Amino acid sequence: MTLLALYWSIMIACYLLASRLRKYAEKFKFVDKLMSLSVYALVLLMGLRMGADEEVTSSLGSIGIQALFVTVLTAAGSMLGAFAVRKLLHIDRHAHPAGAVVNEAEAVHEKADVSGAKMSFIILLMVVVGMLLGDLVIRRVCTDLPAFQSRSGDYLVVGLCIMLGLIGFSMGLDGSIARILRNAGLGVILVPIFAVLGTLLGGAVYAARSPMTLREGLAISAGFGWYTMAPSVIASAGHTMASAVSFLHNVLREMLGIILLPVIAGKIGYIEAMPVVVDPGVLNPYEFIGAVINRRLPNPFMPDAPQRIATDTSQKLAIRFGETIKAYEARGLDKSNLILIPLVLAGYARYLKGIDDNGQAFEPSTDPLLAELQAIVAPLEVKEGEQDFSCLKKLYSRVDVFGVDLYAVGLGEKIEAMAKELFAGPGAVRKTLHKYTLAR
Repeated sequence: MTLLALYWSIMIACYLLASRLRKYAEKFKFVDKLMSLSVYALVLLMGLRMGADEEVTSSLGSIGIQALFVTVLTAAGSMLGAFAVRKLLHIDRHAHPAGAVVNEAEAVHEKADVSGAKMSFIILLMVVVGMLLGDLVIRRVCTDLPAFQSRSGDYLVVGLCIMLGLIGFSMGLDGSIARILRNAGLGVILVPIFAVLGTLLGGAVYAARSPMTLREGLAISAGFGWYTMAPSVIASAGHTMASAVSFLHNVLREMLGIILLPVIAGKIGYIEAMPVVVDPGVLNPYEFIGAVINRRLPNPFMPDAPQRIATDTSQKLAIRFGETIKAYEARGLDKSNLILIPLVLAGYARYLKGIDDNGQAFEPSTDPLLAELQAIVAPLEVKEGEQDFSCLKKLYSRVDVFGVDLYAVGLGEKIEAMAKELFAGPGAVRKTLHKYTLAR
């Protein structure tokens, strides 16, 4: 408990510190890279510890089977928890009130997102390398293995403190947690609570059907995919085998999440635009957006090249997105819930620059306002570091382009902040798209 209190204290303290530094967020972009490096280092160290432990290496087959078993049980338990929340809150599987008439086309099934595949591969590589080094080097070179386990355990605690501090700092810079909870309502708290209860139920079932004690089974299942922290805490309590199972289980659970997490190509339509769409009766809006996403866009025989779609874009933005924003205004809906529509509009400024995500120039499509609008973003550069984005106010206040003055409706600053991320050097567009689409 002392260590858990230490971990939480460090994360909260770093969150509060970073919340005071949000206006300097551009200067702390390196924090995400440090977090990744700290994760890799911790995983490598845990691999070394497991490889140096003969009890673990001699039981790898059993550990793998147990890890798979507990992963299946905890995943099933969390899904059971989600089902219970739906029944309790009287919502259907699309998060609509029970009994609402929603066409099945709303359930869009897309290809799995693999944005985290690279990191997962590196993590698995670190595990393998660490265990090989532990088995082939540490056990043969180190003359006092208990001392190595003790010392490396201390290093794990220090490493976890550093990683949790970086996580808290990153969350503090982002500052979106309070806003998300405020917008979602108190009912949303039931979702993680029931997911936790379902997961722990899976851990209890696993303990009953395995050599682990109930306490160890619950501890293993309580990792929730956190493969750096959970095994370390369990190992520090003296449960070596449970720590090894926890480590592999949490890596498997994390990979399962990455594989099953869908790319939400239809979220702009279903989540942000649909609340203000009027059903004309002749054509069901859900069926239409489902057909566009699932049939038209993937169809190789429909030559909808991006350059053709982008033609005359300055004339299309108002009707495609401005009218939705106007409807939010007219109905008094909370515009802070809009994430992907502002992201598209921020992307327009980036598109006007005529430089792709690899830093190569491209020719924007024909547009009657192209030269005029490109002149507005001309002072901006695609690069890391500070620059003056005040020129964007002249762009995003154009009612003739966006249908509304985006600053007057309270979205200008949000769009401008997103544009800053998109302009932050090569690769920034892909990174920003992943950040907002996965979070939405």
